[in-house]
Amino acid sequence: MNSQISSNKSRMQEGNQSAVFTFVFLGFSEYLKLQVPLFLVFLTIYTISVLENLGMILIIRINPKLHTPMYLFLSHLSFVDFCYTTTIAPKLLDLLIVEDRSMSFKRCIAQFFFG
Repeated sequence: MNSQISSNKSRMQEGNQSAVFTFVFLGFSEYLKLQVPLFLVFLTIYTISVLENLGMILIIRINPKLHTPMYLFLSHLSFVDFCYTTTIAPKLLDLLIVEDRSMSFKRCIAQFFFG
């Protein structure tokens, strides 16, 4: 009984031994004056990319003359490009605006998986 109590006490003293992994992005942190112009440039590129890809998908789906295998594959390519862009660009835009530039390990893995 005594050995069991001392064993439990030693386990309680050890505490939580788990580690938290976070990534801190430095990127453009040295150039504070460039963060807003870079945000606007990347936001413009992101918006144009999303509109072009969705527009191409919509035009291919609406026009019956474009229902050929080549345009079907082009539509799928536009969808994949839309997904990649939507996975990566919002985090980049977020990193340019916020002061806390850290990302958890789980979130990094999720972004890596989907992007």
